[in-house]
Amino acid sequence: MKVATLPAKLVAECVGTAILCFTVRNGTLAGNPLAAMAIGSSLMVAVYSLGSVSGAHLNPAVTLGVFSAGKMGGPGGHMPATDAGLYVLSQLLGALISCTFAGWLWSTNLGGLTIQESSDNKASGELMAARTAGQLGSPGGFADYAIFEAEALYTMMLVFVVLNVATCDDIKGGNSYFGLAIGWVIIAAASAVGGISGTCLNPAVTFGIAITDIERNISKLPLYWGAQIVGAGLATLMFYGCRVHLFDRKKEPLLLSKLLSEFLGTFMLVTTVCLVVQQKSEAPVVSIIGIASSLMCMIYALWNVSGANFNPAVSFGLLLTGNLPLRDFALYCLVQILGGFVAVLVASSMYQTWTVSLTNDGEHKDATAVAHGSVGAVVGSESLYTFLLVFGVLNTAVRDGGNHYFGIVIGFCVVIGGVAVGGLSGGCFNPAVSLSLVFSGLVFEGIWGRGLGFIYFGAELLGGALAAAVFYAISMTQDEHETADKVGEEVLITEESGSEDDNGFCP
Repeated sequence: MKVATLPAKLVAECVGTAILCFTVRNGTLAGNPLAAMAIGSSLMVAVYSLGSVSGAHLNPAVTLGVFSAGKMGGPGGHMPATDAGLYVLSQLLGALISCTFAGWLWSTNLGGLTIQESSDNKASGELMAARTAGQLGSPGGFADYAIFEAEALYTMMLVFVVLNVATCDDIKGGNSYFGLAIGWVIIAAASAVGGISGTCLNPAVTFGIAITDIERNISKLPLYWGAQIVGAGLATLMFYGCRVHLFDRKKEPLLLSKLLSEFLGTFMLVTTVCLVVQQKSEAPVVSIIGIASSLMCMIYALWNVSGANFNPAVSFGLLLTGNLPLRDFALYCLVQILGGFVAVLVASSMYQTWTVSLTNDGEHKDATAVAHGSVGAVVGSESLYTFLLVFGVLNTAVRDGGNHYFGIVIGFCVVIGGVAVGGLSGGCFNPAVSLSLVFSGLVFEGIWGRGLGFIYFGAELLGGALAAAVFYAISMTQDEHETADKVGEEVLITEESGSEDDNGFCP
């Protein structure tokens, strides 16, 4: 197999980072509500286009994480530290070029854009400069500690997903979803912390924004870079924890690795859910896609470790179909619920006032509740769409486990249910999520949820059981057809060959 030269790799890193940063700057300057989807998609396109050349890091934090994990040469090799340094310089160069060019585009009249002089007679050139200057900091006025926490957390998720989907050699024939999983982390992060930190998650992106107005941004640059470096370090540690069996040359993941996998996946899902609910997005469908993206990306990262359940209802369906031992089911459910509770504590720490709850008891007018329907509506919504989610898991990840579309199917079950019945039940479809929202309201607002937490839990487990029953029925039907075919073949062979005589020989 031909390997790209180092100059070719550096050009690829520069060009790929430029594609990403150019979309970041144009999306933010345009103020388009779909900017996050465009940015995530541009990263996906660049990763798919350049992954075979340089590995498509396109992010100094990713390069740091990949180098720290000993994966700079891919699954089977290493690269010198000097190469990693050159990768970073190429990425920063790409960010500088693309962000400068994007600012120039928006400061001219290209495409019919005009900027009128303001009422105080300031020159239009000054207004253009103000319009195109980037600013680091919180769009929502959050404190520096919240910015640091948001950037570190989702940089960790981004680098962790990269390490799991692009550097492991435990998937026969490789995979075809690595670019999708990496790119759509941006959509999940932007939905969750876009209003807190602006969602850079990339020292090159941060540098590209800062350079447009260095005097104003220089004080924030260490904050963002520090958070992103910490995120990369945490990702490397979590990667070692989940994939330690690969470093020890063992075939099967350790039980502790599986439990860590289930904890991390549920933690990132519930964190995203809580942050999306708290910020009360004006684009709810985009927010739902962000939540689904967090689930999809973590499924692709960890399915080959623990099966990536991240949901007691999914684990229950796997238990009933004989695909998960009872001991593992009990431990999985425990760490999933624990991961959700820790996620509530982490997400709430970014806000001075936390209002997220499963429902509003009528005494807390400021509570941001997700459930708005009657008890019957909640039971019907949660059971039926949990059924769809678990049924999708069983049919795409268990029956047809050799495909690479199972993560998309599972993630978009959340989109389907969230759009369809989100206004009734909040679209949890996961006991770890619903119990975490009960915990959130109980701890921070004193809201018990009027007992709805147990109703959600029962409805979602019911949905998992229904999915297991239908899956079993489908599987039994297939087995019966196979048996009938075999019987038919045996009858045909017997008729063609004739019957045995009394001595047991065919004439």
